[in-house]
Amino acid sequence: MKRSHPPSPQSDPKKSQNSSATSQEKNLEIPSRRDNEENTQPGSVISYNDPQEHNLQMLMQQNEPRGSSITPRESEPSSSQIVMRQNEPRGSSFTENEPQLDNSPMVTEQDRQASPGYAYEPSGVNRRSLPVQLQLLSGQTYKVRGLFGEGTFCTVYRVRDKNGLHLAAKVLKLRNNAYPVECELNAFQKISTHPHDNLLSLHYLGILASPPALHKSEVLITPACGPSIEHILSEASREYTHMTEPRFDMSNIKIIGRQIGLAMRHLEHLQISHLDLKTANIVFTSDVTYAVEQNPIHPVITMSYIHVKVIDYGNSLNHTYPGFEQPFAIVQSLHVRAPEIIMGIRHSAKSDVWSMACIMTEMYTGKDLFTWIQGLDAQQLQQLHFVKLVSFIDDTIPQEMIDESQRGRRSSVNLDFINREPDGTEYSLMNLMREEDDFPLFGLLNFMFVFDPIRRPSFEDVINHNFFADA
Repeated sequence: MKRSHPPSPQSDPKKSQNSSATSQEKNLEIPSRRDNEENTQPGSVISYNDPQEHNLQMLMQQNEPRGSSITPRESEPSSSQIVMRQNEPRGSSFTENEPQLDNSPMVTEQDRQASPGYAYEPSGVNRRSLPVQLQLLSGQTYKVRGLFGEGTFCTVYRVRDKNGLHLAAKVLKLRNNAYPVECELNAFQKISTHPHDNLLSLHYLGILASPPALHKSEVLITPACGPSIEHILSEASREYTHMTEPRFDMSNIKIIGRQIGLAMRHLEHLQISHLDLKTANIVFTSDVTYAVEQNPIHPVITMSYIHVKVIDYGNSLNHTYPGFEQPFAIVQSLHVRAPEIIMGIRHSAKSDVWSMACIMTEMYTGKDLFTWIQGLDAQQLQQLHFVKLVSFIDDTIPQEMIDESQRGRRSSVNLDFINREPDGTEYSLMNLMREEDDFPLFGLLNFMFVFDPIRRPSFEDVINHNFFADA
């Protein structure tokens, strides 16, 4: 069965709190995937003028066009300014150099083909509640065509600029600083300097003249998106309810996995931890079709086109440097959360590797590793999930991690079960394997699912694994 696919919907609320826009980067001059692989040598680190201070400062003046100098100011963003401040002043101004499509005199046919109109809209959307347009203080106007999705922290509108190009507009909601915009903009700024074909780029940053009710004035404009991996799996599962969960074809898993690995290796070189890597934040860059082989044992999804991007940098953080350590914070969605976070140990540059292993497993099984149980609170769910992980993964938690977890007293999980004798009912990673040809994938997963973040591989190691040799 072949199916034409709409763009990405709102993420499943059990997995995603952050809605995200995604990208067809046709209108931006971005190096090809091969260029990025060649230009970023294995093991290299992309340097900056101030390598020990990753502190981005940005201010957008009320009526100034892009390209104006940006000056820091210590205050909350107002209707005419955005302040981006992280840790300490960097000591230099930042100038936006991104292309601005709104100023182009015409749109080519190639641009129009790269910017299709999208029919998708989440169920239950009250179109009367949507604004007619989003107008920026700088004068740009974007007509609202619909909604990509709405989450706890933001709303992402489907918009069209005056040239007819379809884009996505992410507007943050009014709330505390649990989702500071400077983290996302810091990532976008680094990516704009060192772009990658599998990472979402920022098209335009603006200030809304009249924000939607209960929203802030900042708006992030990105190229429009296709569907997420999460949505493909969810839609296929709804269509084949009489069967087990559909999974991706193994060749598709290899190609998608390698593109995710390349994107994350690039972020690793940029000294950025994503910390929200999940199937909802891996998207195809255009509308796609897919076929489902109606295998009664396990339906298999085969995509018509495979080019994905990693999106949503709202939870991203810079890597730490000697003399400065970020405080512990609970990051990542529970079903992809690295064990060190669950144990109350601060995240590391390797925490995203664990999340990618969870994504690879979900593409293979058609479902995530965690079973949600109604009626349990967050602490009970985390305890249940951690117990399952320990029995599921063929690895041992080192005593040093247990000691560090108990010293910090930031963990809410009870670790007493770790040293108990197995009762024979444990469900292991190898139980998921269905065919002998799947052994290479399980070799990769065993390579990535390592409890100790010190021993866990880097993304450089991951993309060089034999599993991706023919991807």
